[in-house]
Amino acid sequence: MNILMLGWEFPPLKTGGLGIHCYHVTKNLHAKNHHITFFIPRSSMDMHVDFVDIVQIPGCTLDPYVKMNSACNQVGENFAPGIDYFTESKKYADRVLEKASEKKFDVVHCHDWMTFEAGVKIKKKMKKPLVFTVHSTEFNRSGETYPNHKVYEIERKSMQEADAIIAVSNAVKDTLVNKYGIDHKKIRVIYNAVDHERFFKQQKNTMITCPTALFLGRLTIQKGAVFFLEAARKVAMKIPEAKFIIAGTGELFPELIQKSIDLGISKNVIFTGFVDDKLLAEVYKSADVYVMPSISEPFGITALEAMASKVPVIISKQSGVSEVITHCMKVDFWDTDKLADRMYGILKYASLKKTMACHGEFESRKFSWFDVAGQTEQVYARVLND
Repeated sequence: MNILMLGWEFPPLKTGGLGIHCYHVTKNLHAKNHHITFFIPRSSMDMHVDFVDIVQIPGCTLDPYVKMNSACNQVGENFAPGIDYFTESKKYADRVLEKASEKKFDVVHCHDWMTFEAGVKIKKKMKKPLVFTVHSTEFNRSGETYPNHKVYEIERKSMQEADAIIAVSNAVKDTLVNKYGIDHKKIRVIYNAVDHERFFKQQKNTMITCPTALFLGRLTIQKGAVFFLEAARKVAMKIPEAKFIIAGTGELFPELIQKSIDLGISKNVIFTGFVDDKLLAEVYKSADVYVMPSISEPFGITALEAMASKVPVIISKQSGVSEVITHCMKVDFWDTDKLADRMYGILKYASLKKTMACHGEFESRKFSWFDVAGQTEQVYARVLND
């Protein structure tokens, strides 16, 4: 089967779960003897991937978090000021339509809102079935507070045109049905997975001896880093030597630094900034507990990565991954008393930490990207046979 994929990130150009998903799904679809052409906005980095035909689309900038630092050839997470992403997504749609006419494919598969309009144009012009994977909705990105109505309308109208939609959790599916009016019959839930071996084989950093809790993610309202800091203050009152790592960047970076000062724990908090993908496994192994207090998390691949790293995990009940993992602790994101209590317990009691680490690592093994690709393959077969 020939598959045309549209996305706005692909490793090493990535900001989070979407890029990880696209990389592993295309790799495993290739292993199943499918050919994938992947359209991505042009960057200053030449991209050559053995298992997918990467086509960089010139003249548009789609991603609001990724920018290239050509001096060090590294991708960092940040906002690119002065860019109108609605205009850019329309440019992308027009240019992609031109490129698509040069390719042979059986199905077009789009990832998240900035590629949705392009997918609809290709479907209408070339009469090909259209599949969307929804990694996040505007309600998730806004932390369920003030969704951008313009983005919402693009998502809603485009998803009405799709032949099938893949949601990364039942929470996302419920949002699509209840807030976007999408027919539940055309939505299939396919959970994300983890590259287990990559994280499991990393050795523990023995240089770090103090109790350490880790937050890793974009520093946006959605990810709940403020709640991590508030819980950290309560833990530090009982374990003064504890360290709290905040790994990542985003628009809340300055605010979170000030928050740590206001809470009186600035000496306990380490802000790493952007974490290069090569260092990611090492960062997990530096922690005694991983905390994901997201306000609205469509899935949460980082929780699986931490589990595969043999790190105990505390996640918010508001995360999609909480639907499918059991060997973890779950709290409401806003309940910083319970969050602090769980963090303290893991940092204080070695037997609890060891038990959670071992059971969590074993559970993470059941999440296979090969299986995700197989389920995605079934969605393609369904839309081609309708």
